[in-house]
Amino acid sequence: MRGKSEPIKVLSKTFRILDVLHEGNGKGLRLADVVERVGLPKATVNRILRSLDGLGLVRFERAQGRYFVSERLEKFGQPPLSATLAQLARPAMTRLVSQFEQTVNLAVVEGDHLVYRHMVEGLHSVRMHAILGTMLSFPKTALGRSILAHLPSERVAVLAGRTYTSAGIEELIPELKQVRQTGYAVDQGVSEPGLSCVGSAILDMAGRPVAALSISGSASVLTEEVVKAAGLRMKQECDGISMKLGYCSPRQRTA
Repeated sequence: MRGKSEPIKVLSKTFRILDVLHEGNGKGLRLADVVERVGLPKATVNRILRSLDGLGLVRFERAQGRYFVSERLEKFGQPPLSATLAQLARPAMTRLVSQFEQTVNLAVVEGDHLVYRHMVEGLHSVRMHAILGTMLSFPKTALGRSILAHLPSERVAVLAGRTYTSAGIEELIPELKQVRQTGYAVDQGVSEPGLSCVGSAILDMAGRPVAALSISGSASVLTEEVVKAAGLRMKQECDGISMKLGYCSPRQRTA
């Protein structure tokens, strides 16, 4: 008879595999790498990984042939990401409102959706149609495009494909490359006529875009010169929030 304190073998093997994936620091591991590190038969590791994938606890990226710990599993035992981000972002949002006097917004990536979660109203705010809790378009907003700029092309195709055709996505790709270079995206009346927005992404420890901040205001106020200044300033604030989430840029790693 099995003792009560004796761990169930399959659970012990499963946690060994999860520990190995977690130690990969978000880089992912191939099946052969996991097998080597846990010292279990390939068939056993493969079966457990497939089960974990089916449960949404690990993620298999077919193009890379690698397994990753899923976002769902990473969130276990942690406060909701949107609440954490709102807490971290509030001081930055307040500073941006103080400097530019326009409304500052926070949107959070939740699965395959971009959700409008927090706002600090500016001194010269304009009425926006979006309300807190609503889902925003990835390709049609500065918030969304700043996030798409940090995603692989396959993921961009999925998220932008809801509202854009294949031709539209192809036209979007060069703009996303520019957004990644400058660090911010600009929406001049695309999401709402007469409204301009500047958005910059917030990255997590693994370099994945998890949220974005934007400054929004009247197109007559957010001129080209103001947009550039606001974009650069907001990128600084978003970089600071990313660092608090554990992100370290390639330049910081080599410093």
